[in-house]
Amino acid sequence: MAPFTNYTAGQQGFNVRGRLKREIDREIQKSGLSGVRTAHWPTRITGESYAADAGRRSGAAMVIWGEYDSGRVVASFTVPQSRTASWQQHVVDIDSSPSDLPTAINIDLPDEVRSVALLTLGELYLNKDEFALAKKALLRALARPPMDAGTLAGLRYLLGHAYMGGRSADLDEAIWLFTQVLSVDPGSANAYSSRGVAYMERGREGDFDLAIRDLTQAVTINHHSEGPYVNRAVAYLNRNAPGDMDRALADLMTALSINPESDSALVNRGTVFLERGGPGDLEKAMTDLERAIEFQPGLASAHAGLGNAFLEQSGESGVRSAVDAFTRAIGLEPASPTSYFNRGLAYSVLEEWDRSTADLLRAQELDPGNARFNDTLCWQLGVQRQPERGLPFCNLALATDPDGPARDSRGLVYSVMGRNAEAVADFEAFLLWVDLSAKESCRARFRPIRLTWIEELKSGRDPFDTDTLRDLRARPIASGDAPC
Repeated sequence: MAPFTNYTAGQQGFNVRGRLKREIDREIQKSGLSGVRTAHWPTRITGESYAADAGRRSGAAMVIWGEYDSGRVVASFTVPQSRTASWQQHVVDIDSSPSDLPTAINIDLPDEVRSVALLTLGELYLNKDEFALAKKALLRALARPPMDAGTLAGLRYLLGHAYMGGRSADLDEAIWLFTQVLSVDPGSANAYSSRGVAYMERGREGDFDLAIRDLTQAVTINHHSEGPYVNRAVAYLNRNAPGDMDRALADLMTALSINPESDSALVNRGTVFLERGGPGDLEKAMTDLERAIEFQPGLASAHAGLGNAFLEQSGESGVRSAVDAFTRAIGLEPASPTSYFNRGLAYSVLEEWDRSTADLLRAQELDPGNARFNDTLCWQLGVQRQPERGLPFCNLALATDPDGPARDSRGLVYSVMGRNAEAVADFEAFLLWVDLSAKESCRARFRPIRLTWIEELKSGRDPFDTDTLRDLRARPIASGDAPC
């Protein structure tokens, strides 16, 4: 905390910093937040660049500075590593005459100052990914809302980010809070960007269009920040409309022109190159992912992306390298189901069945409603002649997608169980789904062999010997090679 600049026309100075510091210390102590202390910065800070420099020199998580005059105190916050791009100013309305100012600041601590302390606490929790505790602190501040509209908007902005994180995330509430912020400050690129990300994470029908709209507004207001360009690229990739891959690539190119060391832009551009799968794209993807790791060695998504790139290479060595990359990603982010799933597929290619099954089960445990995870476990356990173990996962997949690929997987499981009539019914239902595919490759890949299986099952024969089942083991789908 720096000394606050005095603009009271030559009147005596007041201990604004001391009052704020005592209240912030009190809230930190009450919360039990360990490893945090407040310290005095020796000189006044008069601008954001000075505050950022003080943060770098001190290693502080947050720098608080500001000014006061005879009627108000303005506390400004600089958070060097903040992912929330927080409001920079919180106004404390003293609402007193100059003669009463010493008492107001030094004795009668207003609710407004307590709000600033709780905002500080909430920001500290957010930057430690303690979303539930951040929410608790910010809701306490909201119980007696600050009078200044901008300060209230800042509180709602931080609270929106608290609602976006953790196991009890409430994206509807976060979207509502960001909308309230925009009603006060319609020119806030940060609020548009944050609401766009919330729409994207919610992922309902039409949400990616809403995300793209908000992120477009964010880059229109502030085209000097790479974050909204990266997030809009991810929204384009999720929407996957015609031309969206090219739009995503253009946004990532722009983001990297703004910040050539943006690890998130490099990881996502690497993903786009892998998805596109054109000549030279694999090499471009690996270059981007390796650069991202160079800039940020602990970035799990970069290691996971590199694992996917290794799977595109031919031969056992590429698969072994992929396993190593996914293992590094899991070490960095143990709760990521996708890295377990992809490593499970890699082990399946290597015919390391126990390891494959263990990883696929761990992915399903971390994301039990994921239809693909359940469908793959159904198929893989059928291939391993463990149909009774696989059948519950077939039914879980079908509960999410009753007419899709899980019909095929359950058909295989029923076949291995000797329940031929039920297997035939599932394979025939799967072929109806195949016939509705817009891609001719879907019918070409699946229809002939499934018709053969159906014919043999109807004749009482078993179409699945050991070698056939081994050849049917779960494998990664090459980028750009999804048949349906």
